Amino acid sequence: MYRTLGHLVPVKLDDKELFIEYLSERLSILNESYVTNPISEMTFSYLVKEGQPETQAIHQDLSSDGLTFHNFNNMNLPISMDPKDYGTISDQIVRDNCIRYYVTSPSNKVFLIDSYSDYNIVKILGAIKLSWTDFKVSEGIFKRVIGKGTKYFMDGVNVLNKQQIPAKPFNILSTDKKL
Repeated sequence: MYRTLGHLVPVKLDDKELFIEYLSERLSILNESYVTNPISEMTFSYLVKEGQPETQAIHQDLSSDGLTFHNFNNMNLPISMDPKDYGTISDQIVRDNCIRYYVTSPSNKVFLIDSYSDYNIVKILGAIKLSWTDFKVSEGIFKRVIGKGTKYFMDGVNVLNKQQIPAKPFNILSTDKKL
């Protein structure tokens, strides 16, 4: 049986520290999935290629794709913290520490958006009962906490997904006294 940590990530040889950090982060997220199947061998495949392009896939600007939505449970959700990007603002109420927006999307979904200075709490009104929170990380970057997952967006592009995976903790093995 084989497991993979993710998609192929081309890196230059002098970016070894970046690659080690990437692998450490991925392994810390996925370590619970190896409880029932112990790791007996780990193989790293690589190719040293002359003329590696300066732009790497891990830092590549994908904003030209024009992606403005991401799919969650067969629903297209806007990749934005701006209430205007969700549809037509039908009502706006100023509260003590936030502004509440009622927004109707082109697909007739009604969003309730409580906009604070650095985060938004978004709910879809009606039978769907879906909600999420968007946190501003820095200019052009925000993270969306939805369900058991977290999605990071940079300039309208999904750059990182984190998922909480239920798993049993590692079992402590007893030492073999015959060795």
